[in-house]
This record gives sequence, structure tokens and C-alpha cells, in this order.
Amino acid sequence: MTYDIKIEQFSFAYHKNNYILKDINLNILSGSCIGLVGSNGSGKTTLIKCILGELSGNGLISILGETPDITSIPFKKKLGIVMDDDLLLDYLTLNEYLHIIGKLYGILDENLNELITYWLNYFNLIEFQYRIIKFFSHGMRKKVQIIGAIIHKPAVLIIDEPTNGLDIEMIYLLKKAILELKKNGTTIIVSTHILSFVEDVCDEVAILSKHSIQLQKSIEYIKKNSSLEDTFLKLIQ
Repeated sequence: MTYDIKIEQFSFAYHKNNYILKDINLNILSGSCIGLVGSNGSGKTTLIKCILGELSGNGLISILGETPDITSIPFKKKLGIVMDDDLLLDYLTLNEYLHIIGKLYGILDENLNELITYWLNYFNLIEFQYRIIKFFSHGMRKKVQIIGAIIHKPAVLIIDEPTNGLDIEMIYLLKKAILELKKNGTTIIVSTHILSFVEDVCDEVAILSKHSIQLQKSIEYIKKNSSLEDTFLKLIQ
């Protein structure tokens, strides 16, 4: 088995002995999707920032065989990131923005136009391609974030709170896209409070509580023995 993401005995503290993360152990199989769940303030976003190399702590984090390096362009080209905020280049049109993103990832022009058209149609944004992003709704901005993160077919995709701002149809389309990316070999981390979303797209769940991973099990295993909701509530109480 090949693990695209390995985390061993990793700890992080903003101040001495005030640990946000403590002795984290997490191994994620290549081409799988794992749901990272936890209560507010449990450290999910902090762990994502450590995986990206934005924050550093003690212990081992290996992504695709490399130590995370937020300053490394080759490293960042392998990743797709959708954070909970919706920061974009507001003064550009949607088409301009996606062309810039595609070129940053090194996508050839003849492929980029085709990819942009495909994803704009997929997320029902094609009629807005020449509108300035500043005037987009939160849900539309979220869709732009998602397209920007997956347009280069990343080896690792990380999505923080994927459903925020999306309507029912778009959540369905996002689930479908995640399943297709996973089928094509992308390793995916989904951090969310929506347990039904985890059950629908993830192979495993990792429950973060009391600064550490309290459980990493397959969704299939949990459903055989209980429910994800019951399992989560028992662990955090």
C-alpha cells in the first residue's frame, strides 16, 4: 500500500506547552478520500495549515514523499486547496482568473481553454465567465475556488468546509466531482461538520478531539457497528 500523506507523532503549539495538536498520527492511502471531522476549535484548520507547510511543528509530515514546503513551486503544483474563506482576485473576470490559475499550474493553452469550458459548464457558471468576480455571490465564489483547485488535476486535494454557500444541486455536483477525482487517483482530505457529506464521498474518517486523532476507521467499518454521528458524539463527550 502507498500512503500519499503520512503524519507521525506530530505536535503543534502556538505557545510553549499550549498544544493545539498533540501526537497526531494519520496515514492516508493514495487515491482515497478521508473526512477530517471535529468540533469547532478542535484544530482541523491548523492541521491543514501544517500539512501545507504554512505552519511547522514537531514530528513528521510527509506529502507525496516530501516535507511540506509552502515556498516550493513544484510542491504547490501537486496540490489543490479550497480553504473556508473565499479570497479571490476580485478585479478580474472569471475567465481571466481561471486562465491565470491555469498558467500558474503550467497547463498548456490548448488544454486550458477546454478545461475551463468544461468546469464552467459543470458548475453552471458559463454565462458568468466575463463578469467581474467582485460581484459574485458567496456560493458562486465557492465554485470558482473549487474549479481553481481541481483544474490542474492535483495529486492531493484538500477542501475545508466544502459545502459552505453551496445549494443542494451544487453539493451534489461537488460530491460527483470528488468521486471522479478519487477514481482518477487524487488523494483527498475533506474537513467538514457535515457528516452525511463524509459518508457519501469518503473512504475513511479521522475524528480530531482533545488535540489528537482519536479514531481513524473506514466508513464501512463504522456503519457496520454504529453510525458516524453516534461514533463522533461518543468520542467527543
